[in-house]
This record gives sequence, structure tokens and C-alpha cells, in this order.
Amino acid sequence: ALLLYPLFRYGITATAADPLRQAANLHVMMMIVAAIPLLPFNKWVTAMLRKSIMPKALLPEPSHLSPDLLIRPERAIYATIHEIRRMAKLCSRNMIINGELMLHNRKEMRRALDANEIVINEIRIAVGDYLEQLTGFTLSDRQTIFVQHLDRCMKDIERIGDYQEAIAKMADLHRKRHTDIPKEFFDIWFDLFCYAQKVLMVLERSLNPDNESFTTMAPRLFEVRDEFSKRSAHARMLFAEAARTRRLSSNTAYYLHRCHADLDRMMGHARSIAVSLEQPEFKVRLSKLEQIEPPINNTNATPSSIKTQEYLDRLYNDNTAD
Repeated sequence: ALLLYPLFRYGITATAADPLRQAANLHVMMMIVAAIPLLPFNKWVTAMLRKSIMPKALLPEPSHLSPDLLIRPERAIYATIHEIRRMAKLCSRNMIINGELMLHNRKEMRRALDANEIVINEIRIAVGDYLEQLTGFTLSDRQTIFVQHLDRCMKDIERIGDYQEAIAKMADLHRKRHTDIPKEFFDIWFDLFCYAQKVLMVLERSLNPDNESFTTMAPRLFEVRDEFSKRSAHARMLFAEAARTRRLSSNTAYYLHRCHADLDRMMGHARSIAVSLEQPEFKVRLSKLEQIEPPINNTNATPSSIKTQEYLDRLYNDNTAD
């Protein structure tokens, strides 16, 4: 390097007369010289960086929503169901990741769970905006109610994702405290967790508009959710008794309580979706998929008859609740 210094210096000073420009050219030259030895190993370096940075998780499937479908409301509803099902698939995947995180701490899996949760939240926003745009077109009575059910299902699944994130955070906290769950109670907890995963798998399959009618899928979802509730009540009784008899430490009992409560809330949202699925309006009519409907014309809308001051008086009236 010292032998090449005179040549290197001459080359830099010859590129420009301005010292600032020479300094910039020097840095560029340094980057080029440093990169040249790595060029033959570019493929291996790239693979190493991807392995160390990117989470080991399948890339999420692309969105099913398209603005071009809005003029065909039934087709837009059909696409929305697929999009909501995409959320459910990510929730099922996060359950598996959470199960792995309970058994061993793998940072790439934790990153994958966080990435999936971000996608779930993005889908929730996209579906909400899409349904709001869809209501700007002429919808039938069934489609009007259908859209409301889809909005409810979307929000239920988003909440399931939130509780999965909460379980992962509790696992992180429990790991930092270096406390172990006795095998007897870990078996009870893990069996319950796996059955909750089964419920989410049934939920995801129930949201496939290409399979059976939704009303025939709803009873199966009710069945597995109700079976979970029975198992959950039994596990709660065992955990409480173990805490009373000090077979579980206080922080371990609290960890199980928090995670158990999050599972119960997830299953509550699964039941809410089952209620929507069994409604007569929750049905895709294939014969209407290509039917075009015009947007609603609001230019001739009648003025609102709501008198603002009257309702403000009611809002601030202390006797309103009487």
C-alpha cells in the first residue's frame, strides 16, 4: 500500500483542483477499492446478510383488493373475504411461532411474528378503507348487511393478532425472569394452546368463499370453540389450585394467567366471527359476481333535519341519564 501511495495520490489530485472535490473523490475511490476484493464472493455475502437480517418466514401473499372491482360489489365482497382470510392465515402462522418461542428463544422467529403483526394491521386498515369505498356504490339489502359483517370479522381477527403479540411479550418477560413452569402444568398449558391453534385453523378454513356455504361452516367453528371453553375452564381451575398450594410461584402463576386470559379473549373473537358466518346475509352469490352497479349520487341528497343545538343541549344535560 505504501508503494502505491504516490500513484494513488497523483490519481486523486489529478481528478480535480478543488480540495473538497478531491476529498469526495478519495472516499469514492476507497469504497471501490474495498469492494473489488468482495465481488467474487458477492453471492455468498448476499446469502449471509439475508440469513442474518431477514426473518425466516414465508412472504405474505399479495393483496386481493383492487379498486377496479368496486363497480362490481359482489366481486369486491368476494375479494374482501379472501383478504380477511389472509389475516386469519397470518394469525395461524403466528400461533405456531408463539408455540416455538415458548420452547426456545429464536430472534428470527420473534422478528417474523412482529412482521406478521404489522401486515395484519396494514390489512385491517386497507380492508376498512376498501369497505368504506364500497358503500359508495349501490348495494342490495343483503350486500349492505354483508359489508357490516365483514367489517366486524376484520376487526375480530385484528384483535386476535393483538393478543398473539401480547402472549409473545409475556413469554419474553417470563424468559428474562429465568423462571420455569413445572412440566405438569406446562403440559396443561401447551395442550390448551395447541387446541386454540386448532380453533384458528378452523376459523381460517371457514373464511374460504370457494368452499361450502358459510352457514354450514359456522357450526364446526362453534363446536371447536365451545370445546376450547370447556378445556379452558378446567385448566383455569387447575392453575388456581396450584397457585393456592404454592406449586406454582407467583410470577409463573401470573404468566399463565395473562397468557390464558389472552387465549380466552382470542376465542371470544372467534365466536363472534362464527355468529357472523351463520347469518343469512353472509353468502356470496356467484351469479352476481360480474354485475356492475353505479356509484351513489349524493348531489341530490336532502338537507339533514338534525338540529345541532338541540342535541348539544341533550349531551350536556345532567338529567339525560334519568
